[in-house]
Amino acid sequence: MFRRASLLLAGAAAAPPWSAWDACAATYARSVAAIFPRHTTNEILTKLPPPTTNHPPASDRTPLVLLAPGSSGTASLWWASAMLNLTSKHHKDVWLRGGRCGARVRNRDKSYKPKLLFTKGCGGRGCEFVADWPAQVSLSTYWSLAPAARFIMIDFDADNWRATRLTFRGGWCTNAKRPDCRVPLAFDADDAWHDTAVAVATANQTAAAAAALKAFLRCVVPPSQLLWLNWQMPTPTLWARLSEFARVPLPPTLDTTYFPRSRTVDNQKSCAFNRGSCKDALACVMWDACAGVCHGRCSTSRIPEFECSNLL
Repeated sequence: MFRRASLLLAGAAAAPPWSAWDACAATYARSVAAIFPRHTTNEILTKLPPPTTNHPPASDRTPLVLLAPGSSGTASLWWASAMLNLTSKHHKDVWLRGGRCGARVRNRDKSYKPKLLFTKGCGGRGCEFVADWPAQVSLSTYWSLAPAARFIMIDFDADNWRATRLTFRGGWCTNAKRPDCRVPLAFDADDAWHDTAVAVATANQTAAAAAALKAFLRCVVPPSQLLWLNWQMPTPTLWARLSEFARVPLPPTLDTTYFPRSRTVDNQKSCAFNRGSCKDALACVMWDACAGVCHGRCSTSRIPEFECSNLL
């Protein structure tokens, strides 16, 4: 009996991290079909292939992948990852070690296909943090590429998310039916899914889809590989949980009483901590006058040392 129990435990330990995928995906597909009746459960399941479907080359990396949809805090978490000195990718923007990045690096990084994301992306070293579109609809692909990946989800409010998304870029999602303007769904909806556009779906459908996505992630991702964050948490708690989950110590110069809360990179560059004494918060955290210079040349005179000295 003891031997049988040992074998069962060994079998359980050998199970892949996505072993619950099929059951969780079926439940999720039924939920989405009920929210958007034009689409059948089977139609939705075809958009949710298990991570092992194509058996791509796997990476032994343990990157962090943010699964929350854009406008729920993806830019803020990206800035936080840079402040933890992680190589990070936020759609088309890239942070290198130490927070440096430039147009040449960003343009080159766009050419990396998913299979190279965690080995060659982010300036050639592999991305340690990936956020924003299409991360939330590429869960299956990313998990195949890096089975040891760890995932972050923001427990966002669906009503607030919808209102914010409809004002995104001066109305980008009010009229557009682009994939990144659709309600939170864990699959890449094609052009036939216009009814899931945030400007078309009702508030109730958006809320139900967000709830279904959250339930799917809790079902399919092992708790040890999934970190849930909520913007209502005290900022020191946010930093502590993110640092522990990322396995990266907090920089000694980091002011944990503030957490980056900007939707855009350009706004965040000016003052990540609501302080005007330092022209760029990353320069203070990294003690590097060029840290955070992504959209132009670095000039050490732009951020004199004395402007950051009072925060250290």
